[in-house]
Formats: sequence, structure tokens, C-alpha cells
Amino acid sequence: MNRMLSVRRHTGTSGLVILAILTACGLTAGCGGSASSPADGSVTNGVYKNSFFGLSMPIPNGWTIASQETEQHLSALGGRLVAGNNKSMQASMDAAKTGTYHLLNVSEHPIGAPVVYNPSVIVMAESEAAYPGIQTGSDFLFQLKRLLEHSALRWRAVGSSVPETVGGKSFYRLDGTMQVMGMTVWQSYFVTIDRRYALSFIISAGSADQLAQMRKIVHAVTFA
Repeated sequence: MNRMLSVRRHTGTSGLVILAILTACGLTAGCGGSASSPADGSVTNGVYKNSFFGLSMPIPNGWTIASQETEQHLSALGGRLVAGNNKSMQASMDAAKTGTYHLLNVSEHPIGAPVVYNPSVIVMAESEAAYPGIQTGSDFLFQLKRLLEHSALRWRAVGSSVPETVGGKSFYRLDGTMQVMGMTVWQSYFVTIDRRYALSFIISAGSADQLAQMRKIVHAVTFA
């Protein structure tokens, strides 16, 4: 992916652990691919644009874009945290990386900053061509919920997935919480099926109120 904004250097603290888990929960495989793939995206003048999906997402002013090296590190670390000692789950997560694109990972502070919690937004796409039973974002979230609830994380859904419109496109949203290093992390997963890919926006926050405010970031997304 062509990144036109500077990426600040990151260090490792508890904030990295939380983002690693979020990255792994997205089953990400890093950025890459050709111009005809979901990876055809870039950030220019504070806006992430992806021509494959025709989407534009303004990035909050001052937020940090994770480098590809950081994303790969987070994915490897997070996979171990999610799977725990479950070798079967680790194998499944490794296999799921094929056909999965980590499009964007932005956080309010540089990863590793000395803050209690570092809010983040992850954009990803996963091919569903091999899974004909997944027709809607709700179908995808049903499977994701099962994965998260049976992982080593103490992840719990808050209600069921609900339909929600983003940029004029039909998505489904699922909220949940998990316990990380003694604190509660709040999440919202927005998913739609587009061109046989599950396009997802994953937002995470340190409180329910903060999560509600951060949903505005996703609702600022537009589609051409």
C-alpha cells in the first residue's frame, strides 16, 4: 500500500498487546497485492481511499498510521494471544490469512505511547469465495462471534448483530467487550459483503461512551 503520510516510530507497551489482539481478531495478513486487488488503497491529505471498494474514509486529525512492519508484528503476536494453547485454532487462523487484506490500521496515539488506552480503527477485507454460505455481513459476524467467544480472550457479545447503513451501503454491526490486562475493551465490528469480500471496519475504545463517539469515524465513510 502506498502510504503518503509519515509513520511515527512505535515502541512496545501494554497498548501494543491490545492492538495485537485486535489485529489478530481481524485475521489480518498485512498489506499487499496488485492494483486489481482489495489492497489498492492509499492515504492522501488525511483521507484513506480504496479504488477496489470505491471507499473514502477521513482519518481523524493527528492519528497515527501503523506501518506494514508493525502490522505484521501485531498479527503474529495477536495470533498467539487469541489462540492461547489451542493449536487447532492457531492453525485455523494461519490458514485464514490467505486471501485476507489488512487495509488500514490507525490509532489515536503512536503504538506504545504511555496512555491507559489507545483507541483504534482497523479496515480489512477477507475473501469469502470459498464460503458460499456467507452471503451477508450478519453471516460473517455469526462466524466471527463463534471464533472470538471460543478463543483465549474473555470476549463477550453485547446484543446481536444489527443492520446499519454506512455511506449508503448496507452493513451489519456487532458490539462486544473483552478483558485485556485488567481493563475492559469495547469494540464494534461493521461488516458488509462486497465483491465476495467481507469488508470490515473494527473500532475499539476504552469505554462504551468513547465507542459511541468513535462510530462517527465509520459513519463518515463514503462509497463512490
